[in-house]
Amino acid sequence: VPGGRAHKKSKVEVTDEPRAGYHYFPAIARWPSASVPRRKIKEVAMSIMARLADLDEEDVFKIPVTEAFPLMADTYLRCVQRPMDFRTIMEDKINNNAYENIIELQDDLILTFRNCCTYNGESSYFFKYSV
Repeated sequence: VPGGRAHKKSKVEVTDEPRAGYHYFPAIARWPSASVPRRKIKEVAMSIMARLADLDEEDVFKIPVTEAFPLMADTYLRCVQRPMDFRTIMEDKINNNAYENIIELQDDLILTFRNCCTYNGESSYFFKYSV
């Protein structure tokens, strides 16, 4: 994380069983694709990700869930079809210039947060943290 700031550790207990069920996802307006020229996508995306990393004080989205919690990987992957996290976005997508437009970054970010909500359930701390 830029600036090397210390992170608070979560006091929330992680379980290995999903609490999936009803999911409320807030309506999110689409970013205008023409607002960021292709040549500027990497720069803008890096700026967005730096800000999101700062906001993610508990590093919930920093690395893949299956890496952070290997004992629950199978359960998580049965619940979440397309895992996504900040490192995957940064290393696999942004650094490799994989985004054709800024909306693709928005889609991956929404996927990251929705996966968290889907796995943990609407009444969980992590659902509230995500939205």
